[in-house]
Amino acid sequence: MYNLFLARAKTLALWGGIEATLFGLAFRAYRQPMSNYTQRPLAQRASS
Repeated sequence: MYNLFLARAKTLALWGGIEATLFGLAFRAYRQPMSNYTQRPLAQRASS
């Protein structure tokens, strides 16, 4: 039973770390758009 709990905890920790990493990268990319990609604001980019 302990091994099952340990395996479950490892799996949840692994997926939690992966999701946190991906969310952090996405949030950082959203907060700091690439300046060499476009200079237009997000609203103008979405409407065009």
